[in-house]
Amino acid sequence: MSDHINKYDYVRFSVADMHGRSRGRVVPARHVKRYLKKGVTLFAGALSFDLNNEDTIIPSPLLKDGRQPKVYAHPDLNTLYNVSWSGKDDVLVAEVICESYWLKDGSAQQACPRYVARQQLERLASSGYSFFSGFELEFTLTKVENTLSLQKGYGSQRFVSKHSDFLFYFDKHMSQAGVDIDSFHSEYAGSSIEMVKRPYDGIKSADSCVVLKNGILEMGDKKDYRISFDAKQESGTVGMHFNHSLWSLSKGINIFHNPDGLHGLSTLGKHWLGGLMKHAKALTALWCPTANCYDRLHEPDRPGLIFWSNDIGAACFKVKSLETGTYLENRIPSGMSNPYITLAATIAAGLDGIVKKLECPPVDQSSSCALPCTLSEAIKELQGDTDMVNSLGKEFIEWFVCTIKTDIESNVV
Repeated sequence: MSDHINKYDYVRFSVADMHGRSRGRVVPARHVKRYLKKGVTLFAGALSFDLNNEDTIIPSPLLKDGRQPKVYAHPDLNTLYNVSWSGKDDVLVAEVICESYWLKDGSAQQACPRYVARQQLERLASSGYSFFSGFELEFTLTKVENTLSLQKGYGSQRFVSKHSDFLFYFDKHMSQAGVDIDSFHSEYAGSSIEMVKRPYDGIKSADSCVVLKNGILEMGDKKDYRISFDAKQESGTVGMHFNHSLWSLSKGINIFHNPDGLHGLSTLGKHWLGGLMKHAKALTALWCPTANCYDRLHEPDRPGLIFWSNDIGAACFKVKSLETGTYLENRIPSGMSNPYITLAATIAAGLDGIVKKLECPPVDQSSSCALPCTLSEAIKELQGDTDMVNSLGKEFIEWFVCTIKTDIESNVV
């Protein structure tokens, strides 16, 4: 690793905050070695800045009475990647993904979204399972000087061609960063694109999605494009569907898959789905973390009533069975959701379903049970779901709720 990192002129040490935005420090190559073991120091409250007032320190737990405790942004050296769009021909820049640890005693900052996601993956591993997942990301794409020109059309090659210089530039640099985009196309909403990212095992799936979301915003800045993940816009809605499957560590097989079962879903897969449906109301706050996310829900062909399907667009969850295996699609997350939190919450709910052997209702069976209609309602559901609070961690839930409540008070999207 040291030989590999030595070729870069600058290294960014970054932690994803509650909204999935990268925060950290840039270290010149001549100083990198001394930061590799412990990492760089950051203000602990960096996890919980709000979306608009980024210079505003919000009153997170442990940050009361004017205290400003510090954390180490500790690097995971396996995540080092080339930030090729940030440098130039004679300046090479890399980034290493970090988690935050308290400076005072070296313990984990348990509100760190990546730490929370890794803890859920470790719970799966201790039960004999691994997690294979991928994201489908939607966003709007407009030139800064022409923001009112909204072109609609699903699968429009004309729209992609119009913006091909930027889209191909972006894919090239993502590939150099180790993020593999399987395909992309224009969506129904005006000037919107969906990118389907290749799935990965474990934490790498969320890591690569965070790199993609931050990377396209940075490249948009450089190329005078306005990129938006806002869930509800004038032109339509923006989501971030989460596809996932569970695998046996000992046998190496997809344990959601039962080729002889109804809809190709195993009994264990049904329990997992039962857990997702039981906790969907509470976890909507985590998957839809801004106020206008709720203008996307309860719309035609968008999640609202809690049910599962194979092919109905309004389902909260879809079961997709192929000859090669079965996977589930979580359709609730909005474009504003944090990939680490989306992954962690999905695992927490699914694993609860397996442990308690929860049953899921028949396919396409709609019910009167519905997702929250507002972020405030969703927060109450989250705080009242003790199973999810205990599984994801009380410290994390406190920090998360404090962050998004400030966004509500600030009228942030």
